[in-house]
Amino acid sequence: MSKNVTFHIGLGKTGSTYLQHEFFPKLKGVEYIPSRKYHKIFEILKNKPDGSYFISREFDQQLESECTTIAEHYPDANIIMVLRPPASWIASQYRRFAKNGIHATFQEFFDIENDAGRWKQKELYFSHHIAFLEKTFNKKPLVLFHEDLKKDPHSFMKKMADFAGASYNEADISLDPVHKSHSEKRLKMMRKYGHKFVPEGHKYSDNYIIHKLQWRWKQIKVHTLMALSALFPESHFDDIELIPKDQLDKIAETFAEDYAKCKAWAEANNPV
Repeated sequence: MSKNVTFHIGLGKTGSTYLQHEFFPKLKGVEYIPSRKYHKIFEILKNKPDGSYFISREFDQQLESECTTIAEHYPDANIIMVLRPPASWIASQYRRFAKNGIHATFQEFFDIENDAGRWKQKELYFSHHIAFLEKTFNKKPLVLFHEDLKKDPHSFMKKMADFAGASYNEADISLDPVHKSHSEKRLKMMRKYGHKFVPEGHKYSDNYIIHKLQWRWKQIKVHTLMALSALFPESHFDDIELIPKDQLDKIAETFAEDYAKCKAWAEANNPV
């Protein structure tokens, strides 16, 4: 027997936190290694006996570099990737960055007109990720979709479990969300005042423990500032449009064909 290794690689903002808390730890027939241990995953796996292992760590812009490293160690790994409609996905990414203190408008974050944003348009051509995974690993990936997780969660989860050679009991799984989305008012508070309390460009320590403590302190400041939004009337933020609808409509239209291509690939090629 050898090691049967499954990597769930995200994408981020496609239900990963929920799955990591409510589903993956309850899989039977595999040993789940949580994302907090990913920084030393290859050392951990090297010291494990033969068996089946399930690892989850969501990637976005670093997907190709991280998967190249995974393939160097485990070219026969089972790879699971979850996608989300591009407009919804980039909007959720922006909300995450706004919550963490990014000092940029949505257009500065993602520019659908001139591709001058912090995140580039190539990040939303998800079919390129599928082609990369096919080329990099010896097995075809399992490609799933966030909207299916919301529509029929147990069908979605069963595909993951079957692909990993695992099983689970439906009764063990809570379908309640782990994290609820922050209100627009809270995110506008971060946009307006975050730069004063959560400066961008802070360098974290290379020491894992110190890094986590620095991150925790930042989160305390972020959540305190967002909570203070309750003290302000809505009119205080009227000058801020968080995510313009016309921009989202243009993004949805631009990437619709590529997303349909991803759906067609999954229909024709998914192993389960």
